[in-house]
Amino acid sequence: MSYPEIISNIFQEELYDVAVKPIVVLPTPWQAISESEKVFLEKILTSVRLSLNHVKVISTSKPDVIQWKERPAFVISFGIDMPGLSQNEVIEIQNIKMILTPSLADLQKADKEVKTKLLNALKHMFQV
Repeated sequence: MSYPEIISNIFQEELYDVAVKPIVVLPTPWQAISESEKVFLEKILTSVRLSLNHVKVISTSKPDVIQWKERPAFVISFGIDMPGLSQNEVIEIQNIKMILTPSLADLQKADKEVKTKLLNALKHMFQV
């Protein structure tokens, strides 16, 4: 008996592959984020039909997505500079789509052009 046949004989119910939630990376802990920044993040996510309930928020200074155990399909990184990578553009690394963007505080103060570029990148990434 082959390996797939053994599995199908042991587990009669259907198995599902549960996708990892999109990840939002922040350089500071969630508790240190101001209420206005949280509301602004929620507005950003809403623009691509997501909410804070649809994403996983992590705090790290270096989003080394290739080393993560969880392999999300989408990563949005706020306020973390990665030399050689453009901001507000979709970057694909080993089937992980990622957007690097200024911090939430900087985005709130940014001009319309910067915000529009981020919105367009998000819509492209999530194909909205």
